[in-house]
Amino acid sequence: MDAATLQNRIYRGYGKAAARLGLPNAVSRPQSAADPLANVIGTLPCSFNAEDWKYIKANKYGRPTWYGLFDATTTQAGDYLVGPQGTFFIAAQQLHLSVLCVECNRSIALLRQAAPTASTGAQPYGGVCIADSEPGLGTLDPSGALVKGWPCSILIGGRTEKGGSLPMSTKDAGWQILLPKSVPLVLRASDVLLDDLGRRYIVEAAELTDLGWRCNAKEVHP
Repeated sequence: MDAATLQNRIYRGYGKAAARLGLPNAVSRPQSAADPLANVIGTLPCSFNAEDWKYIKANKYGRPTWYGLFDATTTQAGDYLVGPQGTFFIAAQQLHLSVLCVECNRSIALLRQAAPTASTGAQPYGGVCIADSEPGLGTLDPSGALVKGWPCSILIGGRTEKGGSLPMSTKDAGWQILLPKSVPLVLRASDVLLDDLGRRYIVEAAELTDLGWRCNAKEVHP
């Protein structure tokens, strides 16, 4: 038996177990930047556990990753699973290993302001300054978003602002944002993310890993 045949049998075994343990989930494969859940390619019984195949441990705060139990012969990394347990994206389907999924607690739109550059001096320089008067940015209007409606994981993490000179001043908190590899653009530092609660984040760093996009971001206030 070769590796591909063994992998196929493992996934089909997952499907048989999910038929008893799982609930129906719609499987969506993103094809557009505006509505990633629109392209539904099928329905699968799915069960999710907190990285515990004995189904004994409950998930805890700050843990967005789950093991997915379903027939993964027709799915791929970057697909979304939407069902009674919530919305998940498939982070990885690694050979002979558990299917790693990420639970999505928010959805986001991404806006990007072109940075002006100046030629004064020996080296060009520039920067982005987001003001309340800028359409689609300061007004928190996602109509001009490059991508919108993307479910993702947004949890406290990353770097929190230091300092604070006033007694009642608050620091901008650091957040870690996880998105699937199927996002149809390259995320950059200084991108603006707006979530479905109206909160605004500035991406400080973004990397595309084999599990998808991982971003450190800072929440900012108008």
